[in-house]
This record gives sequence, C-alpha cells and structure tokens, in this order.
Amino acid sequence: MKRSWTTILLVTALVGLLVLLGGLQYRWLSQINVSENEKAHKRLQEQADRFAMDFNREIQSAYFNFQTDADKWQNKDWGSFNERYDFWRDKTTYPDLITDFYFFEAKGDAPPLRYDKAARIFVSADPPADLVELRAKFTDDKTFKPIYEGAFTLVLPIYVREPTLGREVIRIRTPNIKTPIMERAKFGYLAIKLDPAIIKDKLLPDLTAKYFGEGDFRTAVTDNSGQPVYQTINGSTSDAAAPLFDLSPENFVFFTNKDLMNSVSGERHTNVFLTSKVESHTMSRTVPDGKDGTVKIEVQQDSKPRTSVFTATTRSGGDGAAAGAWTLQVQHVYGSLDGFMASTLRRNLGIGFGLLFLLAAAVAAIVISAHRAKTAAQRQVDFVSSVSHEFRTPLAVIYSAGENLADGVLREGEQVSRYGDLIKGEGRKLSRMVEQILDFAGANSGRKKYSF
Repeated sequence: MKRSWTTILLVTALVGLLVLLGGLQYRWLSQINVSENEKAHKRLQEQADRFAMDFNREIQSAYFNFQTDADKWQNKDWGSFNERYDFWRDKTTYPDLITDFYFFEAKGDAPPLRYDKAARIFVSADPPADLVELRAKFTDDKTFKPIYEGAFTLVLPIYVREPTLGREVIRIRTPNIKTPIMERAKFGYLAIKLDPAIIKDKLLPDLTAKYFGEGDFRTAVTDNSGQPVYQTINGSTSDAAAPLFDLSPENFVFFTNKDLMNSVSGERHTNVFLTSKVESHTMSRTVPDGKDGTVKIEVQQDSKPRTSVFTATTRSGGDGAAAGAWTLQVQHVYGSLDGFMASTLRRNLGIGFGLLFLLAAAVAAIVISAHRAKTAAQRQVDFVSSVSHEFRTPLAVIYSAGENLADGVLREGEQVSRYGDLIKGEGRKLSRMVEQILDFAGANSGRKKYSF
C-alpha cells in the first residue's frame, strides 16, 4: 500500500510540473510574440518610410532642381536651364522620368513655351489638352498645387527676384510664433511633365525590390480616392503606410556640386552655407495644424520680414500630419502582419506543447512499464507458489507408492499393478506441469515452446 501511494504522489507531482511548465511556456511565448510583433511593425514602418523617402527624393529632385528666378526667363537664359537639366540627368537614377517642360507666364497673353531637347531652348508651342485644363487651376492661388498626380505633372512657380539682400539668417521657424510673410510676385509657372511608365514600371518596382524583395510583403500605391495606382493588396487594411509625392521636407539640398552652383546661380549670396561638397539652403515651413493648407518655404533676413520662396499645397492625415498625393501601402503576404505573428505564436505553442506531450507520454510509458513489470513479477511469484504446491501432492504419492513397493508391502500382482498405474498417473501430472512451466518460460523469454 505504501508503494502505491508513493507512485501516485510521484505521478501527481510530475503531472503538476508539466502543467506548470505548460503555463509558463504559454506566458513566455506570448510575451515574446508581443515584443516581436511590435519590433516587426516598427521595422516595417521604417522600411516603408525609407521607400517613400527615396521615391519623394526623386520627385523633389525633379522639382526643386529647376527653381530659378524670373530674370533667367526674362533674359531667355536657356544656358542656365540647360546646366540644371544636364546636372539633374547626370545625378538622377531615372533620366527619362521627365518627358517635357512647359512654361506659362502668370500675366499677359504670351504663348506657352515648350523645351526643345534637341535645340536646348524653349520655343512657342501648343500645350497638351490636360495642361490647358490645369492652367486655370495652378494660376489661381486658391487652387494651386505643386503636384497634379492625375496628370503626372509638377508645377513650379517662378518668382520675381527680390533686390539683393545683405546677410541673411537661415533658421527653422519656431512653432506658434507668427511672423509677417512678404509674398513674392509670380512671374510664371514651369510645368514639369513626368512619364507615368517610368514611375509605375521602373521606379516603384525598383524600390519594392530594394526594400521588400524577400517576398514576405505585398506593396500597393493608391491615390487620395483610394483607387489603386500600382498593384493591389488583399482587403482594405495595410500593415504600414507612407505618403508619396510629398514635396514638403524640412531641409532642401539643391546642389551637391559647388562648381555647378557657381555656373548656374552666377553670383553667390551670403545666405548660402557652403562646404567642400554640399551647398544647402535650410528653410522653414508653416503648416496649418490639422488642416489642409499651404506650406510656405521662406528665409529670414535679420529682423526684416520673411520672404516667401515658394508655396506648396499640402494635405493632412488623420493626425494632422502632412500627407502625399499618393499613399504607399504594405501588407504581409499572410494577409496581415498581426495574423502572421499570431500564426507564428500558434506554431511555437504547438511545438512547445508537443514536446511537453512527448515528455508526459514518456513519463506515462515509464509508469505503465513499471506497473507491468511489477504485475509480471507478482504473477511469477504466484505461479511458482502454485506450482510448488501442485508438485508436492504427486511427488508425495509417488514417494509413498515407491516406498511401499520397495519395502515389499505389496506382494500381490493386482496391488502392484494398481500402484504402478497410480505412479504413472501422478507422473503424467508432473509432466503436464513441467510443460506448463516451460510454456510460461518460453512465453516470457520469447523462445519456442517445449513439450515433455
């Protein structure tokens, strides 16, 4: 009885230990999964932001590289524009991104000008129908946008150059501090036509391969109405999103070659900071809090009012942050990153609980094997006891009959025959018992059975 209680207590303790290990495993794996899920979402958003940054950098390069003053256009200084165009083509990864340039004067009835790439000059030309429709929009300050994504057109205002300024202070504007802004007069607008095939067939696929080339994520680009522009994802939810066609960065680096800057800009002004490799303008921007509005890129000269360099329309997201004309959406191929991480958790829990189940099965097998061994040993003891008892009776009969025969107690033939039959019968019983013993021994040892 003592041994039985010991076994029961031991088995109960092992079962309790396995249950405890299962609970701890579930807790640990769940915590690890939550942490990994957060890290995966953060990494994915960083990749999406870098994707958008590279895309926007290409668009911004095609936009801000051609920012010039009106005197270049009044004097028909096409050489300056050609140098900017050549510089952009040399530095960009996609030199065929821009298909055409059209210039429209803000006032007057002067015909539009189109850039002739062969002659490298601007000549009078009739603009395409989509630009004719857009002209009424971008010439109105209320409806002006730097990007008309439906027409794949960038519109760059050309401002009248202000008188030469002295020393200028370049700084980021402090939020919530209002400073009067002096708007510069617009001389005209430069419309930059982009090639949609380059964007959809080269730029977006290249960036997808660069940041999501392992095949774990799908990418899609949608416009402001939610219509797909490039590929699609399953459902309407995405694991990460980033704005594309965003022309409102904090800092603008216009040129990375100081020699070209000398030849393009002519006179260097004191508001430009120059290093051995990079010449940059750092300008402030003002965005209405939580509303669609305009970004005014401006510089400040000492205590004088700010001078607006150009104005760009922005769109605000749900949290008031500026958003692009397009939206990059990234989704895990499983359907969602959360779903994939939940599946990973289920798989890890299945493996963990499977190992615990194997351990429990091994413990159960040991207990069952021990119980069977104990039962077999008890059966052997019982069998030997039974056999020993069964052996005594025939042996006693044979011994007594043999003793009587040896002592001459029996002299008549009939009695001797009867005793002989008795000895023979008891001997047969012994023979059957020996066969049973041999059969039992053969069954337990796996050997062949014997017969007597």
